[in-house]
Amino acid sequence: MARKSDAADVGERSGRPAPACRAPAAWVVGAPSDDIAGAACAALDLLSIGVAIVDPACRFVWANRYFHELLSDADGLMVIGGELRASTRGQTAVLARLISDAGHAAGAPGAAGGVTTLSRPSAGRPYHAAVRPLPPADTTADRHVGVFITDPQRDACLDAGHIAALFDLTQAESALAAHLAAGKRLDLAAAALGVATGTARTHLKHVFQKTGTGRQGELSRLLRSLLGKLRWALPGDGPPP
Repeated sequence: MARKSDAADVGERSGRPAPACRAPAAWVVGAPSDDIAGAACAALDLLSIGVAIVDPACRFVWANRYFHELLSDADGLMVIGGELRASTRGQTAVLARLISDAGHAAGAPGAAGGVTTLSRPSAGRPYHAAVRPLPPADTTADRHVGVFITDPQRDACLDAGHIAALFDLTQAESALAAHLAAGKRLDLAAAALGVATGTARTHLKHVFQKTGTGRQGELSRLLRSLLGKLRWALPGDGPPP
């Protein structure tokens, strides 16, 4: 069984306050302010992908809301003793090696990081993990590594109103498109919307025409690529769990 993280937030895990996000100096006019750092963190919280910053020794530094939610699930990803770990020793070793290699390559030309999968004690589909070196702000700055986690079991947050606005769909067409993009069969989507399957099939024909797609899988990929990376509604109004 997966062990839960030592504490509810980074400060308690590491024994020190979690550092604020820093925007690279070259990307902003003047030194990044606390407002910019706060806005950057808020923007990362809207992503439907877990983003964490660690040091080359896997010591946990910061994470966005989605990553904290994955930690709270305690299903293959955790922080123990201030260090990021997977559910098995072997996968923890692979993750640690990727992070260490990326950390020592930070700032080097062509540094690319690596990818791996992290199994889940619940026997669910494994997480996908990508590790990337983060360029240091200067030669004296600590080296950090970005860890990016996607959960293939979590539904993408697709808003029917946004779909309608992008492709000039009617309310009925966009509602059907949202259900189909979430993986529902046409008959189940029709039932959820309270319409006949034949009516749903007519709506789908119009959706295909307006989106330039021809199959449900193609439609789903298109909508997820455009809208599935952002979380339009966050769970709760408080800090990350």
